[in-house]
Amino acid sequence: MPRRSLIFALMALLLIVVLAFMLVNNRSSAPGNLKLVVGLTEGGYPDFALAVRQAAQLAYDAAAPSLTRSIELVFVNNSDPQKPINEMYEAQVIRDKLLDDLGVLAYVGAYSSGQARNTILAANGGFLTVISPSASWPGLTKPGFAPGEPGMHYPSGQRNFFRVVPADDVQGVAAARWLSQQGLRRVYILHSTTTYGAGLAGIFEANAADHGLEVLGKQLYNIDDVSEAQIRLIVNSISQAQPDAVLAAMSWEGKSGAVLRAVRRALPDTPVLGGDAIMQDTLPDDHDALNGVYATNLVAPPERLPNAQAFVVAYRERYSEEPADYQLPVYEAVQVALRAIDQAQEPTRRGVLRYLRTMSSYKGILGTWHFDRSGDISLQTIAVARFEADPDDPRLGVWRSVTVVN
Repeated sequence: MPRRSLIFALMALLLIVVLAFMLVNNRSSAPGNLKLVVGLTEGGYPDFALAVRQAAQLAYDAAAPSLTRSIELVFVNNSDPQKPINEMYEAQVIRDKLLDDLGVLAYVGAYSSGQARNTILAANGGFLTVISPSASWPGLTKPGFAPGEPGMHYPSGQRNFFRVVPADDVQGVAAARWLSQQGLRRVYILHSTTTYGAGLAGIFEANAADHGLEVLGKQLYNIDDVSEAQIRLIVNSISQAQPDAVLAAMSWEGKSGAVLRAVRRALPDTPVLGGDAIMQDTLPDDHDALNGVYATNLVAPPERLPNAQAFVVAYRERYSEEPADYQLPVYEAVQVALRAIDQAQEPTRRGVLRYLRTMSSYKGILGTWHFDRSGDISLQTIAVARFEADPDDPRLGVWRSVTVVN
């Protein structure tokens, strides 16, 4: 073959290889194959998973008629079926099932702060957007809370995490302010050793004196390993201090129910203030222990959110029940993710990130807000709710709004 013909043949072959490579790598990003993935805790907390699924599906169905791009809503189990409390499992799901599919442009999940630490890191290398409806540890987005944070979560140098609830630095201060307003000045802190529990307790303690509060002591417990003997020691220490109130920074996980029940039995007349995690379909066998417990909530109740009324009506009509407060940020996260995928200049992961970072304003069911440069929502309202047990069945009850702390 003449030299010139050989060169042309090689160039043609090279062009074919390049075009084939581009086709393969663009296939998963082509319109019609775009995906929003929502994580479900089916392996550990099926009731919570169902609530998330229902809110997410309602959000998708409401947004679908106005979408200009074809976007598929996909659900994936993000919790370990063998070990419900496994903060690494969701990150592994992202690495194994999502990162290689470039059509997956955003992920709604990372419901706990411990999960989020690993999930953000796993998704960051693939520039996959993570939007959380509930992970509230400030160090995920803000400096000054733990060594190396937040930079250690973003090795690519690109922020890929957003949340549609205020962080715990806002919640912890609101808790101190509200207790002070109630004249409950002598406070004992009880918290789990989880990222959420330890973090919220630390923020509250750091701000207590600024609100005229005296911290009498602090007890912590491991959600998996706390024994009956340890619970007795915890209760004795709190009882001996005779606090005006107990700040209980705990979630629904592990043996938290047993700890809370023991504290309530020993101090039935002492007000207990928990954080938002204690409200999430919490402690299903311990609602009697929750009776009269207060909790700060990262979401204002639906009746205080004018834009949420259509959601409440639609949810009630479809599922024949009232939505829980924590389902509102799930709905919001799904809708804002769909908007980003639909309106990004390019339907790619980087395009979605650029859209969310520059989104000036969003009007959703939580109100009108925007993401700041760190990925935090601009809303700062914290609500306070009180649990009222059903007098006929102490296993049942409802959280009722008390006030809003700004």
